[in-house]
Amino acid sequence: MFCFCIPKSVCEEIERVCSNFWWGVDEGKKMLHWKSWEALCQPKCKGGLGFRHLEIFNKALLAKQIWRIIKNPGSLAARVLKARYFRHQDIMKASLGNNPSYLWRSLLWSRPLLENGICWHVGDGAKIAMKGESWIPNCRGGVIPIGT
Repeated sequence: MFCFCIPKSVCEEIERVCSNFWWGVDEGKKMLHWKSWEALCQPKCKGGLGFRHLEIFNKALLAKQIWRIIKNPGSLAARVLKARYFRHQDIMKASLGNNPSYLWRSLLWSRPLLENGICWHVGDGAKIAMKGESWIPNCRGGVIPIGT
């Protein structure tokens, strides 16, 4: 789940097996569900059991890999991916390219999750391009939306 996008059908099948284990199946008859799967997926502090939606969890783990590439550009994985897929640009602006691996497709599938929450911390401002960078939260391209 850290490296590849697990197909939605596989995630649903695993969740189905987990729910069948939790609620039980008696000779092909489904047992009574005391709580919905959504309720069981809530955190324990909110009354759930902390189960995870596997598709969402998979996307989060893949976004974490992109974050590691951003924070550790000297790592072997970052250098290999940079040489192959985003040689002259940032990973957040890289395109799918020609003949991409399943790993690269998986990382790009999760990138919008990271794009929604990532922004610059200004600091000394030496590395910030005023136009085109997301350095104001909830603002793309440096233009502040009207009404905020």
